[in-house]
Order: sequence, then C-alpha cells, then structure tokens
Amino acid sequence: MNTREIANIDFFKVDEYRYQNSNVCDFSNCPRPHFCMGLLLDGEADFHFYSDGKEQTVHVEKGDVIFVPITSRYKSCWRGTPDIRYISYHFCFAPECGISERDGFVIQRVELPDFEETRANFSYAAEHYNGNISEQMTVMGDFYRLLAQILPTLAHKRERKYDPRIRRVMDYINLHSEEELSVSSLATMCNMSVSHFHAVFRKEVGMTPIDYKNRILINHASALLLCREYESIEDISSVLGFTSSAYFRRVFKKVTGKSPSEYRRTAIEL
Repeated sequence: MNTREIANIDFFKVDEYRYQNSNVCDFSNCPRPHFCMGLLLDGEADFHFYSDGKEQTVHVEKGDVIFVPITSRYKSCWRGTPDIRYISYHFCFAPECGISERDGFVIQRVELPDFEETRANFSYAAEHYNGNISEQMTVMGDFYRLLAQILPTLAHKRERKYDPRIRRVMDYINLHSEEELSVSSLATMCNMSVSHFHAVFRKEVGMTPIDYKNRILINHASALLLCREYESIEDISSVLGFTSSAYFRRVFKKVTGKSPSEYRRTAIEL
C-alpha cells in the first residue's frame, strides 16, 4: 500500500458536542458508517456493546479518547455536573485504503500522555477543518499524526473462523454487494445444493445470504447518507442497486431501526 492509497479518505468531519447533565446515544441497531475518535473535555460516559458474544462496557472520563470502529453497534450514556463536552473526528477510508472493518478493532478507551496537546489538536480541528486550504492541510496532518500514534495501541477482537467455503462467499458478497446475486449462484461457488448452502451459511454467519448482502449494502448506504448529504435518498438507493427506493427504505429500517432520513439527522453523534 503506497502513501497515496493511505491518504484516500472517503469521509471526514470534525464536530464539538455539548450537553448538560445527561445524554444517551443509542446505536445498538445502527452500524456506524465511519470511525470515530472522540476526546472528552467535560463529564464522563459509558459505552455498552457486545464483543465476542459478551456484553462489554468501556468507561471514559475527561482527557480520555474513545475510539469507535466503523460498523460498531452500541449505546453511549453520558453524564455531567452539569457539562458534557467532547470533540470527535469522524472518518472513513476508501475501500482497501487505510484502516477498515476488516481490521477487527473494538470500541476502546485510549489514554494519551499530554492532555493539553491533545485538546489543542482536537480544538483546532473543530474550528478549522472547513477553513482555507492551509488550515485544512494542518488539520489533516494533525489527524494523521494522531491516528498513527493511536493505531499501534489498539486492541482487536478475536478473529472468527468460518468454513473456508462460506468465507469465500462472504468475501465475494462484500466485493459484489451492489450487483444482483442469486442464492443458487452462491451455492454453486461452494459446490452445494441451494438448501444445504442456505442452512450452512445461516449456521456459520447467523443470517441468510440475502440478509448478509443487505447488511453490507446498508453499511454502504449509511456512509453515503453522510458523505453525500445533498444527494437524495432515491439516488443513493439507485447507486446501491436497489430495485426501488421504497424497498431500500424498508431494508434500511429493518437493519438499523431508523428510516434513512432519520439516520442522516442523528448518525454523526458519539
């Protein structure tokens, strides 16, 4: 992977958030369409999620950075006396560039040695990421340095072992999710009958092949809803290969618990 590939970011945004006393962000049904790195300036929070089949909680306080991987599902519960304040980088890289879901990171607390330097980094980014070209380049340089500092410290979830035949089909669906795929053609890839393939896939993955394909598409849709904020839901539906925007809305609601427009309004928080 060369430097140009690593630098290829699909989505990048920095925001500061302020609440008083308490706030809850529930993404337990909504896969995050991007990575988040958030610095807590005031208050505290607990992030509740499942990893390796177990319920996990990560607690963060003032000065901590919380790292939330792309496609994470969780609930964050915030408390302040009275202030809750944090700044967050939101980002995702183009396919096969930088870090991705396949790295298998988990939600985790990151402790950096110099709080004042970290706060200056995040504060400058929040104020200038949409500024002139010089300011934008400074923000991106600071972002890459921070990410490079954090990456070697990040924990990974245990890699799940799949039947090699099913793993091959999963990889194929990931690469061709926007195309029309039939269960019979996928079964042929495994040299299985349709009924046997369907049963084995469901046992290995926990969902049907079509549900898995739809989950991949909705993960893509979640990112598009944010990075193409002026593009209509109908256009995004078409780009992803859905037969109609009505069907897209039904699938999106089934996977995330929210309509595409609701998700677009609320998905940028931590």
